[in-house]
Amino acid sequence: MLVTFVRPGGGEAAVGLLSADGGRVADLTAIGMEDVFAALPRVAQLERLVKHLTATPGAVTYDVGSVRLLAPVPYARLVRDVAAAVPERGAADALTFADPREIAGPGTRLDVTGNELLAVGLVAAIGTGGRDIEVSDGASHLAGVTMFAEWRSADPEAEVASDRLIIGPALAPVTALADEAELLVTLPHESVRRIPLAGARQALGAAVAAASARYTLRPGDLFLHDAGVVDAPLGARESGEIAIDGPSGTLSHVAARRD
Repeated sequence: MLVTFVRPGGGEAAVGLLSADGGRVADLTAIGMEDVFAALPRVAQLERLVKHLTATPGAVTYDVGSVRLLAPVPYARLVRDVAAAVPERGAADALTFADPREIAGPGTRLDVTGNELLAVGLVAAIGTGGRDIEVSDGASHLAGVTMFAEWRSADPEAEVASDRLIIGPALAPVTALADEAELLVTLPHESVRRIPLAGARQALGAAVAAASARYTLRPGDLFLHDAGVVDAPLGARESGEIAIDGPSGTLSHVAARRD
């Protein structure tokens, strides 16, 4: 699975590949991958070479606990509302588009208010772009999927603030979205909530096709698929860790009520 990370000791972000057991990160800059945008179109080939890239003597690797994981695609253009039915190519008015921006990753701490709800779901990254993509080919243009958490106003008419989205930890193959796939959301003071992901792969593929009728898609464009909204039980001035387990690992962040 592709990740973006900061090496031990700090420095600039690098693109990496997780080992099969998730314990090590291979530094792909050592083989000429400048950033995640260079790796996304080649993700299928890289996944086939994961053992060679992470276990071969001489490979540049780090223990996953020694690096800081960022959002897999830390700067991207967003396409929203893909949970809405997109029955055929050309229904681009069912989607909303946001300009490129920085995106927070695992471990982020956010101040939230009592009138915000937590939306959770999937993020799919474009691997090979294009224009006027057929619905049947939409999913094949995706490099992988990961999870998101986003704090939104309880008012459905309110705009989503640009600093409320967290994604990660890695990009898993789209094949991980089997019909029985689900998100497990762990909230403070509560048992795990299960959110099914049935139909997510088809919805994402349809959204890719619809968006390509309006824009030329580029590697790294992100598609958000809402899976559910939860009312996180945080009391006034209380903070807590929220974890989402899903196809690409565990995405955790800390939310702190400021009112």
